[in-house]
This record gives sequence, C-alpha cells and structure tokens, in this order.
Amino acid sequence: ERRRREATGDDDAHLAASGSVPDVVGVGQLDLKPVECLARADRVLCCYVAAQRPGTLFCVLADASAVLSSGSFVLRDGYATKDDAEAAAMKHASFRRILLNKCQTEFEKVAKGSGGALALAAMATEAMADVAAATARAKKEAADAGLPPPQEPDALSHADWVVKLKRRMLGIVRFIGELFKQHLLSQKIMHECIKLLVGPYLESDEVMAGRRAPDAVMPDDESVEATAKLFLTIGKILEQLPQGKAKVDAYFAHFAILARDKRLAARTRFMLQDLAEVRHKNWRERREKDGPHKLGGPGSSSSSAAQQGAASTSSSSKGGGPAASAASQRDAARQRQRDSLRQAPG
Repeated sequence: ERRRREATGDDDAHLAASGSVPDVVGVGQLDLKPVECLARADRVLCCYVAAQRPGTLFCVLADASAVLSSGSFVLRDGYATKDDAEAAAMKHASFRRILLNKCQTEFEKVAKGSGGALALAAMATEAMADVAAATARAKKEAADAGLPPPQEPDALSHADWVVKLKRRMLGIVRFIGELFKQHLLSQKIMHECIKLLVGPYLESDEVMAGRRAPDAVMPDDESVEATAKLFLTIGKILEQLPQGKAKVDAYFAHFAILARDKRLAARTRFMLQDLAEVRHKNWRERREKDGPHKLGGPGSSSSSAAQQGAASTSSSSKGGGPAASAASQRDAARQRQRDSLRQAPG
C-alpha cells in the first residue's frame, strides 16, 4: 500500500508520461504477473509482482484512454463495494458467458463464410497465409532472443485446408445444437441460426409464393449441409417445444422443394431426403452412432470379429471337409493376432 501510494503521489507525471512498464522494472528479466488494476477518473494504475523480487510491488500509472483503447478492457460504472464489482464481473465474464460469446463469434464466421467452394477456398488461402506469417514471426522472435528456431508445423496443402475448415464448420454447428440440448441456448437463438444459414432463401418472395427461387437467394451446398446437421442434432427437441412443430413443418416444406432443385449437388439433395426420412421415423437415424466400447464388450470390434470367427468355424464343422476347417482355423488365428496387436499398449 505504501508503494502504491507513492506511485500515485509525486511520481504521477513521470509514470503517466512513460505510458508503459518503466525500464527500472527490468522487462525481459523479471516474470511480471498482474495483481490488480485500479481506475480513477482518467488514470489507470496497474500493479505487478515478480517472483525474482519477493515483497516488491511494481506500479505503472497510465492514461485510461490509452489502456482501454486496445479493446481488452471495458470501463463500466462504479460500484459501491468490492463484492458488487466482483458479482458484475462474473456476470459479464463468467465461463458460460465467455463460451456463448465465443460460439456466437465462430458461428457468425461460419454463416458468413459458408459461401460454397469459392468461399472455402478463400478461407483456406487466408489460413495458409496466417500460418506462414506466424511461423516467420516465431522464427524472428527466436533469433532475436538467441534461441534455436522452433520446429515448423506440418505443411498442409490447400485441399487439406478446405477439408479441415469444412469439418470445423460442421463441428461448430453441431456444438451449437448440443448447447441448445443442454438448455444453454434458447429456441429463438436456434431459429436465428437457421436464418443465418438459409434465411435469404426462406424469406424470399418467390419461395413464399411457391415459385422457383432466384440464384441470388439460393443457398450453397455447405449452408444446406450445415442446416441438415443442425436439424439432426436439435430437430426432435425443437419440434416438441410450443409452436415448434409449426415452424419445423414450414422449414421442411421448403427443404422438400430444395431436395428437387438440381442447382444443388446430388449429395446435398440426398442429404435433405435423408433428413426428411429421419424426421418421419421420429428422428431415428438410419445408422446408429458408433461410440466407444469396452474391449471385448458388446459392440466392440474384437467381440464382433470373434463372433464372426465362431460362426464360420461352426459352419465349417457342419460341412465343407478338412480344407474348409483348415481355412477357418487360419482365419481365426489371423484374427487373434490382429486382436492382440490392437490391444497391445502404444
């Protein structure tokens, strides 16, 4: 407290003029960790500690506008007590709020970037440039510090980046749906997400009148695929909510028209047909999702392979002669070897 009062006393002008951590602190030599940041009027006092100098508090007084202009800090209204300030901070910066804000940002990127193959190609090119710039920057920082250059990441081709970004896009959409299933997102937000993906098509006058949609509002294959993945995740719950069935009926009426529009790829049209079939079967997918299984338990690959080997052995024992029996024994031996290699550690 004494050092803090001294820093806010006669040395205000010197510290405010520096606008950064003073050289006497030893930047590059001390591992500074922020302790507290106090704001008063147009000044901000930031306090740091360093393990190399125990018992020492380093204080930097800076102009509030310069500190807050970076966007990392938001200056809010004053609070009567420290508890009120902490409660307000948790409301704006809790894990749930940060998670939802991050998901909103990523989903908006998905909705704006899902513009077909050309948009994915542009995003892949930008990602490759970012990786190259980050690698060059890391090399320069290592050279300036006298350290060996860091190991370069494995270079991905442009096609690999396109596949990676598309997989990321679909993963974000499914994650948004899972948040809705956990009651972290509302029904209204889900409808807004659908509008972000295929809204121009659904709201066009031609589609509302039952006519052919113009090319300007026609959704791309990636947006339709993302919408289908979202409905596979949230469709059953969304349909059970109040007024949910009427809206889902309206969506699927438009999807039935899209499924016959040959401006979409055949794979996308078949995906919409499969989605309608899944809904007709009470949202039961044709193929059950394969999850993790215990070794040797029901559904595991080793268990199914053992059952197949036993079945082939029993069938060969009923007929087929010694040649068939020897062949089945060889198959069983190979399968046991594969199982042992699969279960081996590492």
